[in-house]
Amino acid sequence: MQYRFDQFVLDTGQFLLLQHGQSLSAEPQVIELIQYLLENHGRMVSRDELNREIWHGRVVSDSALS
Repeated sequence: MQYRFDQFVLDTGQFLLLQHGQSLSAEPQVIELIQYLLENHGRMVSRDELNREIWHGRVVSDSALS
């Protein structure tokens, strides 16, 4: 599936993040995070929810989320 937002395209099938057609370097969890936020647009997603769904309960610092 492809999500288009602003000048970006997130291709979840190929696990790619593109900007203006150019591939950006992104770790898999960054792509998972962007996908999760896109799929849940229109509602507030809590840090606890992100920790549970993306990091599967591992402790993640605020700077890592930023």
